[in-house]
Amino acid sequence: MPAPASPSPRPWRGIDVPPSILELPRMLYEDERRYLTWLTKSQYQGWGAIVDLGCWLGCSTVCMAEGLRQSGKQGKVAAFDLFEWDPGYMAQDAPGVQLPYGGDFMPEFHRLTAPWKDRIAAEKVDLFGYRWERGPIEILFVDAAKSWGLLNHILRGFADAIVPGKTRIVFQDYRLPMCLWLPLVTMTRPDLWQEIENTTNGTTATFLARRPLFGEGGIGGDYWPESFDFATADRVLRERLRSDPDGKTSYSETLVRVARMYGSEADVVRARAVVDGCDFSQQYRLPADRLEEVAGDLVPAAWRACERRDYEAAMRFARRSTEGPAPSPWAHGPLGMALLATGKLAEAEREFLRMHQALPDCRQPLVYLADVQSQQGRDREALSMLARVLPTLDADPSDAGYAFALLRRIGERTELRREAATLALSASVKVRSLPSVGKDFEFLARLVG
Repeated sequence: MPAPASPSPRPWRGIDVPPSILELPRMLYEDERRYLTWLTKSQYQGWGAIVDLGCWLGCSTVCMAEGLRQSGKQGKVAAFDLFEWDPGYMAQDAPGVQLPYGGDFMPEFHRLTAPWKDRIAAEKVDLFGYRWERGPIEILFVDAAKSWGLLNHILRGFADAIVPGKTRIVFQDYRLPMCLWLPLVTMTRPDLWQEIENTTNGTTATFLARRPLFGEGGIGGDYWPESFDFATADRVLRERLRSDPDGKTSYSETLVRVARMYGSEADVVRARAVVDGCDFSQQYRLPADRLEEVAGDLVPAAWRACERRDYEAAMRFARRSTEGPAPSPWAHGPLGMALLATGKLAEAEREFLRMHQALPDCRQPLVYLADVQSQQGRDREALSMLARVLPTLDADPSDAGYAFALLRRIGERTELRREAATLALSASVKVRSLPSVGKDFEFLARLVG
């Protein structure tokens, strides 16, 4: 893999950023705030839009608005966010904001950005499924690619507005270990992505697209953990360690996540040694249970593998999610389903029991256990398990559909058909009217006349 072109010198270091901006609630380092101000003051030409994806309380938006103000150029920053408060990670950087989970923080955004309001157009936008249709974009600041899925939707939703060789795509989370998909996606395609700038402090790196993102020679499909392997991911991160020394501590931590996701336990030990050799005096070191928590990525990957009937991959991803300092009880679900699909019923039952023991208030493992019991010919036990589940069913079509399919299986083949039908009739009208339940319920209802 060729080394990326060295980013340009950092002329934004001397840019004038008013103290009022430096005092705003933020998740950006000072060098990143100077960089954004410099972008719109010195580099913006006016041929395309300025877009801020994931503006939060407005620090990034204000930096770009201030650059416009200082340049005297026309234009506004289009600031997009869900504007829904999550105190779990927002409160520590904005202690003055007191909102419940899901609270609307757009009024607080408007209050904090009021001095620059003539340069800002804020909108509540859900980027899942959103498509930009307002012409070319000159600066696309991306602070919303917080998951594989969001990155996929952003790339697809804004691809037509990205002008090859001209649109700056600013990935704010590029060096962040928890967003490892950003270096993996860009560094594995040097024919498509060209890095032109990154900041001294923080996690920001900026790219140009060398050609249209989709179409001939572009992105072939969505990116997921299963799009990469250990050899590729490890090589990418070690190349970043060499080519971007300002991000050394972050990339060393990302190496650990890559090893936990894709490598062996020996790979994890080697990656941890790289982290131990770094100087964290100027940067917070992530605790192991957070750094190595990969289930959020791998459990969905395991379920996708089950859907495409790649049960070996499903078991591999699920088992990795049960290892290390941050094992996930949710991984026992796809692991058990993959074992069930390959005829390993006793092993599947053990996994579902482990899931139930760890998540006693969760109904999914009970449905899974009923499936195993039914496949083993233990239909009476399966009915008893489903009798515990049915009163808890709500309008979730997946759980309800699964439970009623099991009831129909039992009703079709055993002397317990009347018991299965009676249990189906005990479900709420709301559940019985779900499209995922309808045909199975009608069949069961006919069994009792």
